[in-house]
Amino acid sequence: MAETKVTVAISLVIVATALTTEGKERADDRPTVFVHIENLGAVLPETIAGARDELAHIFDAAGLRVESSADPGHDRCTRQFTVHVVLLGGAVADRFIKKEHVDRKALAQANSDARRVYVFWQRVGPSVDHQAVAHGDALGLVIAHELGHVLLPAREHSRNGIMQANYNVYLSYRLKFTAEESAAMRTFIAIAQAALDPETIP
Repeated sequence: MAETKVTVAISLVIVATALTTEGKERADDRPTVFVHIENLGAVLPETIAGARDELAHIFDAAGLRVESSADPGHDRCTRQFTVHVVLLGGAVADRFIKKEHVDRKALAQANSDARRVYVFWQRVGPSVDHQAVAHGDALGLVIAHELGHVLLPAREHSRNGIMQANYNVYLSYRLKFTAEESAAMRTFIAIAQAALDPETIP
């Protein structure tokens, strides 16, 4: 009897392990975007780390995988579908804002064709200084919103969710992409990544 119980327990462990492995394999099949972060705004490393975690969490809910790096090297950018995120601060941000005529309330700006996102850190930080939200989470939400402009074919704002025009960064825990937006981004990234994969070229 004891031997039977042990056998059943081992079988259950094997089945659970198999299911876990299968789940991970399915996750690995999700369309993936690589986000390369360039810190020109003197943003603290721990804040960037928090933003990367929040970014992965937001896109995970949309059925997408986001891999990110704040390392200086660009080696991975040539092998994966990549969006470059530039964190601006100080005089560099001021010059960019003036040159591009950026709206005074804008926290960031996306160049969809170039697949680049510019974040104005001196605006993001103060916007949540007196709110119950971490700077990293707020930064992750801002980047996610701008990535939406790059990854969504329509590249427009929505009436609700993370892509609404006047979103509040201190509501980062509630804002998500809609089901339609999520599906559109998955298709867009899958097609773009296939174009970069030599094995898909006849």
